Amino acid sequence: MPVKILNPRGRLEARPDKVAQITQMVWMVVGFLEGILATRLLLQALDGTETSGFGEMLLALTRPFVTPFLRIFPNAGADASQLETASMVAMVVYLIAGVCVIKLVRRLYAEPRPTS
Repeated sequence: MPVKILNPRGRLEARPDKVAQITQMVWMVVGFLEGILATRLLLQALDGTETSGFGEMLLALTRPFVTPFLRIFPNAGADASQLETASMVAMVVYLIAGVCVIKLVRRLYAEPRPTS
């Protein structure tokens, strides 16, 4: 949402709100990360990761984001297809981290409240 301020000529002009810009960037990063982790989860559940170049590339791309959560819960599933719990935990943790970053930014850029 743009904020209206006076420019040096004394005219009102709309400038983008810094908090809104940072919030949009954080949600974009979190959304992209959630999307690729969800795709990884789906591919592993359907046993489609080892048969294609796309699956191998997706595993390599998401590995750094999933590795910290690999040994929290065991994977559930049959022989070939697995429900990788590390991906689900990673998705929840990164979503919570994104919300915390947004709340921190809003606090840091908050307008000071007038004291009475």
